[in-house]
Amino acid sequence: MDRFKVSLDKELRSVYTKHARVQVDYSRQLDGEWGKLLAGESGKRVVGASAVKKDGDQDADVMMI
Repeated sequence: MDRFKVSLDKELRSVYTKHARVQVDYSRQLDGEWGKLLAGESGKRVVGASAVKKDGDQDADVMMI
């Protein structure tokens, strides 16, 4: 049973990390599109607020605003 818990824990962590990366990528794309829209209106470029480190599967540092 303990072996099952360890393997399940590893799988769940991997799934959560992948899901977080998908959300971050989507957020970056959304920030870029909003930046394009807002730049067209005011003539200024808006920089996205998302910050992410791409170190590997161990960490998924995500700042959500």
